[in-house]
Amino acid sequence: GVTFDIHFEKADHLIKGAPQFLTARTAAYLLSCGGKWMNREQDMGEAGLRQAKRSLDPCGMIRRFYLTAKTEVI
Repeated sequence: GVTFDIHFEKADHLIKGAPQFLTARTAAYLLSCGGKWMNREQDMGEAGLRQAKRSLDPCGMIRRFYLTAKTEVI
């Protein structure tokens, strides 16, 4: 199946249900385009975003890794 990578989403949080509507419509559209997987990127450690991602019943969540140079790169 095809995987779509969602880098960011913006919705007016003052409008109740706007973020959920955006996610549902995006998923429906990607499904109609042959999508099987939707990677919604990181939740930046924000509890609300993490809960929103978990509420979609994900097939998995990948642990975040950091890469740090041991010496200065020129």
